[in-house]
Amino acid sequence: MSKGMCGIVLTGVIGLFSLIGIMCNGFLENRYKKKISDFIFGMIFSILTMIILLYLIPDVYNYLGFRKLHYLFIFFCLGYIILKIISNYSNNTSSEKLSKKELPLNYMYLGNILLIAFIFYNIMIGTEIYVSANNIMKEAIDETIKISIIDFIIGFILFYLINQQKSFRSITTLKLSSYILAPLIGSIIMSFIGIYGNALCLGSIISILIGMFAFILVNEIILKLTSCKNRRNTIIGIVFGSIIIAISYLI
Repeated sequence: MSKGMCGIVLTGVIGLFSLIGIMCNGFLENRYKKKISDFIFGMIFSILTMIILLYLIPDVYNYLGFRKLHYLFIFFCLGYIILKIISNYSNNTSSEKLSKKELPLNYMYLGNILLIAFIFYNIMIGTEIYVSANNIMKEAIDETIKISIIDFIIGFILFYLINQQKSFRSITTLKLSSYILAPLIGSIIMSFIGIYGNALCLGSIISILIGMFAFILVNEIILKLTSCKNRRNTIIGIVFGSIIIAISYLI
């Protein structure tokens, strides 16, 4: 098997772990599903924050260097604005007090914008793993293990948020399938365009992603954390999410 094909297979492994995370929702009893929302939001906060600090910002610096770091701010704003526009045209029922009818729609909205950001993130990861597999296979395998852990948890979170309206199962399946296949798509794209990417281009793409994550944190997650009913569950979620990212980072 060629190195490039190995890279494609590794991204397929990430998709498999995403699928397992999604399927784990089936083991969660209905009586607990309504009680873990604060835990979920705590996890999202710590996971997004630590991905930005531990993974994305160091990558941007490696690609852009100090002299071109102003591109980070330019494309950060672009990513923030992209999700802002999507949010404005989405079925966003976000408010301080949500009725029982509005709550599932709000969760679905949050799941949808998270889905967009993580599809973008996973496509980028797919390209990076393909490049690593063609250069140093051990690095590609290590990165696959790290991202598989993260995508397992994110898959669980996305299904929990998006699957609020069980009547829309076909749409939910389509959305989650795009998330599962995103790393594989990224590696296939890279197999066609070549393994040597432009550093400025890659740094700019990651900066857009940081802007997307920042939008979700500032406009959605922090607001939910301040209005959560069960602080204990929220804190546990923050700690658990931090531990997951720390484990993936240290592997």
